[in-house]
Amino acid sequence: MKNLFNFAVSKDARTVVYEHSTASTPTQWFKATLEGNRLANEVKITDLNPAFKNKAGAKTEVVRWKGALGEEIDGILYYPKDYEPGKQYPLLTAPHGGPAGADLDSWEESWAYAHQLLSQRGTSILKPNYHGSSNYGLKFVESICCGHYYDYPVEDIEKGVDFLVAKGLVDPDKVGTRYGPEAKVEELGSGAPLLKEAGSFAGAGKNDEPLVFYLGSNVAEWVMGKDGGAKKMGGSADRPADPRAQSWSAAMEYTGFRVVRGEAKAKS
Repeated sequence: MKNLFNFAVSKDARTVVYEHSTASTPTQWFKATLEGNRLANEVKITDLNPAFKNKAGAKTEVVRWKGALGEEIDGILYYPKDYEPGKQYPLLTAPHGGPAGADLDSWEESWAYAHQLLSQRGTSILKPNYHGSSNYGLKFVESICCGHYYDYPVEDIEKGVDFLVAKGLVDPDKVGTRYGPEAKVEELGSGAPLLKEAGSFAGAGKNDEPLVFYLGSNVAEWVMGKDGGAKKMGGSADRPADPRAQSWSAAMEYTGFRVVRGEAKAKS
């Protein structure tokens, strides 16, 4: 069995208890006996969250592409609910923090990454393990040193988006990003031609001025002007960053997301 996490071994080294999950299968605990270097007589010993059995979860897949330095990068792709082959969908990239962290093929649902809710609203999610991530060896972690802290990770993420667009899975006009180091988001917002507004947001602005959006969740706000440059407006979950920001909430699927491109609209 693959995808084993957080195991414990008995004192006589004959029995092991472990957690099993995938990105699309919720966590359960199992017990097995050790026979040499393999597990035998596996038995599920928990029935956690039984109501999940009656719910449709997001299909997930480990995807791989060529990133910075021509090296292989992988990530977890969450498909939108009722995915139809041949149809393009919006994409949200959700880079992990650290940068020495990693997104595994394991169950992870939280206020920060509500994959199932986003999937139910017709959005794909890509969680890339960019250069600097853990679990790929010390050389990979340290590859971003010496002036490459943003260069390689951003290139990895952009090429991951390109890969999904080339496969016909993603609408190139509906790509956004979430979380990660702020400088990385700045790079993505101003430098990646594919990244555009990920959805419709409430906001206000004077004629020919970029809109300012309040998106909730303790994150900075971003706006992109006519010149194509992105700038941070500040702000947090408890107050808007700018007096022109009139809305104090966003649709659930966009809460916590920074705007990567917003068109200026004249007030009616």
